[in-house]
Amino acid sequence: PADTHKGYFSIDKKTGRAVNSTLKRGSEFSDDISAYDLILKNKERLLSFEEPTRFIFSHSALREGWDNPNVFQICTLKHGGDSSTQKRQEVGRGLRLCVNQQGERMDADTCGDSVHSINTLTVIGIELAFVWIVVIMSFFKVSDSEWILNGGAVLKVAIALAVGGLGIWYACTHGFANDMSPHTFLPDLTSTSALGYLSIILFNFMGFEVITTFASDMKNPARDIPKAIILGGLAIAAIYLFASFGIGAAIPADEIDPDFGMIVAVQTMVGDSPIFAIICIVFLLTLFANMASWSFGVNFVADYAAKHGNMPAVFAKESAKTGMPNGAAIVNGVVATLCILLQLIPIEAISNGFFWMLFSVNVVFLLISYIPMFPAFFKLRKVDAKRERVFSFPFKGGLMMVCLIVPAVELVLSIIATVVPLGGGEEELAKIPMLVMVVAIMVLGEVVRVVSKRNRKPEDEFNGLTPELAEQWLLEEAAQAEAEEQAAASSPQG
Repeated sequence: PADTHKGYFSIDKKTGRAVNSTLKRGSEFSDDISAYDLILKNKERLLSFEEPTRFIFSHSALREGWDNPNVFQICTLKHGGDSSTQKRQEVGRGLRLCVNQQGERMDADTCGDSVHSINTLTVIGIELAFVWIVVIMSFFKVSDSEWILNGGAVLKVAIALAVGGLGIWYACTHGFANDMSPHTFLPDLTSTSALGYLSIILFNFMGFEVITTFASDMKNPARDIPKAIILGGLAIAAIYLFASFGIGAAIPADEIDPDFGMIVAVQTMVGDSPIFAIICIVFLLTLFANMASWSFGVNFVADYAAKHGNMPAVFAKESAKTGMPNGAAIVNGVVATLCILLQLIPIEAISNGFFWMLFSVNVVFLLISYIPMFPAFFKLRKVDAKRERVFSFPFKGGLMMVCLIVPAVELVLSIIATVVPLGGGEEELAKIPMLVMVVAIMVLGEVVRVVSKRNRKPEDEFNGLTPELAEQWLLEEAAQAEAEEQAAASSPQG
């Protein structure tokens, strides 16, 4: 609309024409006077949301003494004079911070640390690009993206080592920001707020058990699987502790940002130097690789569930060329986009609070998904004990039960500490909306499962594995293997 922008141009007193302006705006002298009045006489109207004007362009008109809080002089078309006051005024015009509709300067006193935040639209643009690049990657075979997943893992280790190394350097140069004695690294089990972080700690360990999927590539899986899991767990713990040491060396414990602690720590140690920029970019790349690896797994699980009538059929749509679960990838991309766009809602409780609550709920459901693994293992040990496996769990009896019960109980307790208010404090009561959301999503999931079950064929019904069914499967698999061996032996190449 024309009212969105106005112009004010200096008028030459001798000629009566706009200085350096070849554009006539309705008449010889135009209606620039309306912009002049808006700048100097009607400041309050210019600041209000009811005023349609958002931009005022001027040339050789607004000087340093013309004061309106939301009009800026970006540059002048000449060298500054000898007066230091004039130089400060000219530079300050372009550097000034705007005011809100109440006339309050939007500086650090008003906005806090967010005064330096990147524009929300820029952040959302980057996030949406990440989401849909991952969706497109999901259309192709996992092997095509293997270098991204492996590269992300290497970069993550490199960042953790860099943060830890910078922390040691910073401590030697400036001293430690916290007490770094060994007992400070132990959890405070008496603090309910500290217990809430248990789910995050477990979340960081999730996923390294997929080492077992590489059993077919191992020379001796019975030896290599437990070795890889134990060494992987120790390596993860050591890397995270080393990075935490670096953060603790630079930032006082009570000032560590739970969302951007690592980034703030690096900025504290090296400032806005190229090192800080490099670490931020590499950190974004690791997040992208994480998104890709998790998305591949989630898409395949949703595809499998939809094929067996436990989720809507759209999740089971696969690429005819690659066999990849395109339907699940697109649906997950749409859902992720909607979650990201929540940041545009001008209500802090939704744009910020609801977004992070969704993230926390996601962590909770990830932990919940691991709990059935332990009773499932116990049942398989009972009803399908004759099956020859690549790796066999070495414990039996009471020791086996302890190994199954302890991690399951730990998962349950971490979930409770995350979503259930364990006290009457403000921080604990803030968990109530999260608890409500977890329950609501579980109910919604069951509704979706029951509705999807209607399209399930009778032959697809599965009421659980029994010893008789396990024995039948073993016989069928043995017969199939024998037939394949006979076919291979009778072939010309055989």
